[in-house]
Amino acid sequence: MTGSPTTSSPGRSCSPMESGLALLPALAADLVGRKVSVIVAALLPAARAAKSATATIPIVFISGSDPIESQLVTTLSRRTENVTGVSVFSVR
Repeated sequence: MTGSPTTSSPGRSCSPMESGLALLPALAADLVGRKVSVIVAALLPAARAAKSATATIPIVFISGSDPIESQLVTTLSRRTENVTGVSVFSVR
């Protein structure tokens, strides 16, 4: 993959990173279709895509942001959904 932009629609170019992020919902749906036992998402966009794709398969995320603010979970005190994980962030 090169660093040159790719075209997603006429007149609009996007970076390879943006192109990859656009694939996440389809990739998550593919994992759900394969009936995997667990989904591990190392980036926030991947965790969001996985959460949108399934409410039953466990999702383990690794994120650098607040999981409540990012809408991955509703509470930190107990697991109430199929999403759990580790969040590394600092308070200033």
